[in-house]
Order: sequence, then C-alpha cells, then structure tokens
Amino acid sequence: MEIKEEKGYRIADIQAVSGTILLDQKKSNRVFQKKVQTYMGIASTVTADTEHSACILPGSDMRTGGTLIQYQETDWRFLKRMA
Repeated sequence: MEIKEEKGYRIADIQAVSGTILLDQKKSNRVFQKKVQTYMGIASTVTADTEHSACILPGSDMRTGGTLIQYQETDWRFLKRMA
C-alpha cells in the first residue's frame, strides 16, 4: 500500500491479489499416468505444497482415463488447463 498526496487529497494505492498467485510462482514438470486417478486426486497432489490451499472441484470423483502431463507450466496454469 502506498499513500501519496496530490492537490490537497490523499490517495491510497492498494494492490490486491487472490491466493491463486501462490500457485503461479514457479514452473513444474509432472506426469500423472494412472488411469484410475481422479482429477481431485491430481489437484490435491499439485496443491499439496502450497500452504492454506483448498480445492473445490465439481465431479471430483471423475477419473482421468489417461495420462496428464504438466510440462514447464505453473501449477495454476496446469489446474486451469485440467479444468
């Protein structure tokens, strides 16, 4: 937060971001090969190292049925692509 004064008025400059920014910090490489693995299981694995993360995923018991690859993309980008 930054407060400055212009023409007798105080102006507050505030930058707000959502918690998903924590998932958008570094690029990772992962392979999920089990056909019986659920999308929720993968989302939980991806977010496991991010403190205070939670996943709400409709149809969370759906199985992938195939291989999913996260290659040189952030966890947030991978989760959005997976959705």
